[in-house]
Amino acid sequence: MPLVWEDIDAVPLPRALQQLSKASGMNVVLDPRALPEDAANMKITAQFASVPVDAAVRILANMADLQAVRLDNVFYVTTPKRAAQLQAEQTRSDAQLGGALPGGLQPGLGGNPFGIGPKP
Repeated sequence: MPLVWEDIDAVPLPRALQQLSKASGMNVVLDPRALPEDAANMKITAQFASVPVDAAVRILANMADLQAVRLDNVFYVTTPKRAAQLQAEQTRSDAQLGGALPGGLQPGLGGNPFGIGPKP
């Protein structure tokens, strides 16, 4: 996962997520239905030094009571309810693929909403 070194200084969540996307080269999408009016105007300040982009996106999402879920090569920030639905869909899709991936990795999100990990 790419690391980010970003100073985010009193900017709205959409702009902060865009800043992380540009800095990391990763796709970050904010669900416009998920951002309440008060959160849209909230200013976010954070400093990330050598932080994996997935952790940075999760932290920013959490500041607005939202949740990030990884869908293929996209971090999607939405409501916790929608994130759980998408995560369940992804898990079902991965299960239909069956079998392990190369290198001992297994499909599915398991406890990590941002990708695959080694078999336990």
